[in-house]
Amino acid sequence: MTATDVRGVAGQAGYIAGGRLIGALIQAVCLALVARSLGPADFGLFAMWYGLAVVLQACLNMGLTPLLVRIRAVGGRDADVLRILTISRHALFVFSSSVTLVAVLAASLLGAEWYLVALVVWVAADNLVEIYLAIPLADGRAWENAMSLVFRRSISGAILLVGLWSNSSSALFYSAGLAIGSTLVLYPVMRSGNSRLRESQSALTYRQLFSEARYFWYNSLATQARNVDVFVVSLLATGSSAGATTGYYAAASRLTSPLRIVPTSFASVLMPAAVRSAKAGSYRGIVRATLLICVVSSLGFLIVAVLAPIALPFILGSEYADAASTIQIVCVGLVFASVSSQLNAVLQALGHARLVSNVSVVSTAMCLLLVAALVPIGGAVGAGWGLTISYFLQSIILAFGTVHVIRRTKK
Repeated sequence: MTATDVRGVAGQAGYIAGGRLIGALIQAVCLALVARSLGPADFGLFAMWYGLAVVLQACLNMGLTPLLVRIRAVGGRDADVLRILTISRHALFVFSSSVTLVAVLAASLLGAEWYLVALVVWVAADNLVEIYLAIPLADGRAWENAMSLVFRRSISGAILLVGLWSNSSSALFYSAGLAIGSTLVLYPVMRSGNSRLRESQSALTYRQLFSEARYFWYNSLATQARNVDVFVVSLLATGSSAGATTGYYAAASRLTSPLRIVPTSFASVLMPAAVRSAKAGSYRGIVRATLLICVVSSLGFLIVAVLAPIALPFILGSEYADAASTIQIVCVGLVFASVSSQLNAVLQALGHARLVSNVSVVSTAMCLLLVAALVPIGGAVGAGWGLTISYFLQSIILAFGTVHVIRRTKK
């Protein structure tokens, strides 16, 4: 990867990061409004279901999005890309029609929350949108991804404001906004993606395609399974303050997640660029670009950690003041999460998706076990330390793995 390539990756990452930063800002404001409206206990419940919806989204993706990026970046495999898109459309249609019906029946007959229906629709629509947006991402047109995300988040924010203005359920209106935003962009994104592909016969069988995708899928599943953390906290928090403990940890876990926008944005464009660099036998630029983004994002996380005790009561209200220390601990963990995101992208680009998936599975298991072990001892703060320690261990393992792979490849 030459200096020009690094600047190109930085430019693409800038588009992605800029769009996602605006989207993340809207998302953070929306979640803050929902948290303020619901209070710690009810927000903890909503955050639990929201987290489970994100995990479900990873399950349904089957690793096809990152595989599509890699295949498209290599080039010459339009038929395989079309096959991935066909599989995704069919799978998500079956899921959305069946699970939406179940959610409606549960809300109508069993008293479940109606926002679960909206979350199911959002999971299916947003999943398909992201799969199609992998095409312009791999082609170097990251601005399309940025515009799509900002539009979707703006719709969700506008609908949430309508709900708050009408004194309706903030959780329901925010979930409905997510679903509507993704549904509105689905058709134009699909049409644009299909227009860039040439019809041809795929040389791969479905079995071979899933064999290529499986380690990307395992990694995605393991990564998103961390969103079960709020559910674990809700199960194991004890005493009269159990609801507040879940709410404090949910605020720390969910409201800081938008902070990962810059490093994850860079990682998403680093992989196709690293694929091309690996073909040319150049690694120095990859290492330099990875270190740069890790330093920049780490400074952002540490600034938020310093400001948390002052800003939190003002943003969420005085009842969330005790969550400040948990947010500070989680921000330290996000420094190591940033490192892991970049190393995952590099290793996947170098053809070591299996190593990445194995490390992700182990680190997620450590995360949930540490959170479960430390909640009864330290409450929300203990859970925050469990999350942070798992991120630290993951980054160390990946760093050793990356150095080993690059050295072996150079020989």
